Amino acid sequence: MTPLILCALALNPAGVASSAGSGVEWAFYRNGRFGYAIEYPSSLVTAQPESANGDGRVFTSTTGDYKLTVWASFNVLELNRQLLRSEAIEYWKSNGGVISYSTLLRNGFQIAGRSGNLAFFQKTLIIEDWYVSFAWEFPAREKRAMEPVIARLSRSLRHDN
Repeated sequence: MTPLILCALALNPAGVASSAGSGVEWAFYRNGRFGYAIEYPSSLVTAQPESANGDGRVFTSTTGDYKLTVWASFNVLELNRQLLRSEAIEYWKSNGGVISYSTLLRNGFQIAGRSGNLAFFQKTLIIEDWYVSFAWEFPAREKRAMEPVIARLSRSLRHDN
């Protein structure tokens, strides 16, 4: 996803909502432990059991083409958004990823890139003494088709408490 497209999506979320409705069905996940919520593309992925410690959940497709991971963690080291972003970039790089987009948000960051035939997008928001993240992985050849999905995932990630 290009920075220009991300900027346009951020500035016009109402336009994104209509384009994200192109055949993708959506459902809602709310995390009881941390109180965050996110919509997910239920026609593309199925929810797996919540993690044992209740911090998040993985959603996968039967073919393995799509994967959404959502999680939260206490920020015990009190890392700022720059340091959290650096850690995320190092994680993706250590798993063969090449970062093509990275930006700081007022209360977090977004990064995107590619690892082999897969593309990924991660958004993290800092909420008081903890943070919440999602990572969407999908076939790189579907990058353009996934832009409205990424926009809706990004827009829907929030803290409900």
